[in-house]
Amino acid sequence: ISVVKLYDIIQYVVRPATQQYGCSFVEMIAAERQTPRFYVSAWLGTRTVEVLSSLREHAADHLIGTDEDGQLVNESAAVYWIYPYALSEQERVAHNSPETMHFYQAIAKCQGTVSIVDDSSVCFSRLWCLFEMDLAITAPWLAEVEAATHAVTAAREAVPHAKALVETAREVAEAAAQALKAAKKEQAALKADKTADKTAKAEAAKMVTETEKAAQAADREVKAAVAAG
Repeated sequence: ISVVKLYDIIQYVVRPATQQYGCSFVEMIAAERQTPRFYVSAWLGTRTVEVLSSLREHAADHLIGTDEDGQLVNESAAVYWIYPYALSEQERVAHNSPETMHFYQAIAKCQGTVSIVDDSSVCFSRLWCLFEMDLAITAPWLAEVEAATHAVTAAREAVPHAKALVETAREVAEAAAQALKAAKKEQAALKADKTADKTAKAEAAKMVTETEKAAQAADREVKAAVAAG
């Protein structure tokens, strides 16, 4: 067991167990959703016992799911994202850009990255491990930039809609103003008409009041639309 490497785990355990189902090893054995706190960077020639001992030490040093004596007390807190177990065979494919890679997304979302340094420090000669270390430094920052870029794009796309909303609100306000003008004119005509009954005059007064309220509401809508735009 002491000589079993991650390569061997993939070839003799993970691949045979998951190939027919098209899922990851974690999906086969986990009883519930696993939310990793740390991404694990290790070259696949690393012995499994080295990986496990390193992660146990890391968890104990940082009290991740362990007590002060290093005893595991909360398994759900000590969740690590490890490539051979976290990805299915189909997900281990090339992507056009780092941003679409599962590795990139995992590193960006995790709290931190743990680099497993093997006895011979071979990991520092592996391009992929160096790439992961670089992502561990830049991915969170790039994710923030990407989010800000999306926000700016969304704001720019919203400008035409905001302008249309303002224009519509102004048209409604103009129509309300015209209606108020007509209502007041009708009220003035009824007041001047001595033959008009009280009911007609009361209806005209009511119409003026309601139209004034509508016009005021339309003005508020215009101001709100302008402020939002």
